[in-house]
Amino acid sequence: MNTPIKLVENLYISYGADGADYIICTENNVVIYFIADGHSQRSGSADLIRLFIDYMNNHLPHENLTKFNIKQKICEHLRIFKETVKRKLPRAAMCFVIAVKLENRLHTFYLGDCRLGMLSGKDIIWITKPHSCVLVENPNMTEEELRLSEFNHLIYKQFSAIKFKDPDYFAFDAIDSNYILATDGFWKLAPEQQNLILDGKQVLIDDDIAFLKF
Repeated sequence: MNTPIKLVENLYISYGADGADYIICTENNVVIYFIADGHSQRSGSADLIRLFIDYMNNHLPHENLTKFNIKQKICEHLRIFKETVKRKLPRAAMCFVIAVKLENRLHTFYLGDCRLGMLSGKDIIWITKPHSCVLVENPNMTEEELRLSEFNHLIYKQFSAIKFKDPDYFAFDAIDSNYILATDGFWKLAPEQQNLILDGKQVLIDDDIAFLKF
């Protein structure tokens, strides 16, 4: 396995923040990748991201995950995490994607507008659709139309410290390719800017961005 490449750049101009990390569990050959984006208008969301990354790294029992229990276990521990933060951060909210590679399948859990994509040359083929309100009314929008829409920041489903919602889940065979998890600050950039950032070049940004390439 190639070492994942991570980039997180936070501007700290709002309540939100981005975060990303991964866990390699040698006991059962499981790798867990995760990325999260705090709600920019809800107080405590940057702290929620920090606690989420810490919980995933230090409290998720990844050694016990199997193909038979993974959906139940991940959702169960998201509920436990929610219980640990609901009184500390009652207004906080975030979007996330958790991707678990287990026996050559990628099990994906997501809420909000963080996304999973597959890299094909210089192109990114986005696999997950964001929970954007504009897609409810216009489900056949192209990626370009979605990226340029003035309403693409409005989402109808996210992780809240007060009210738990089950994430969307699906699993698929992970082919021999590179994948990427990204926050909306990254996938809403023009493809040319995305490529520059993936190549380690500096790009002028006006939003927090994060990605995890694996």
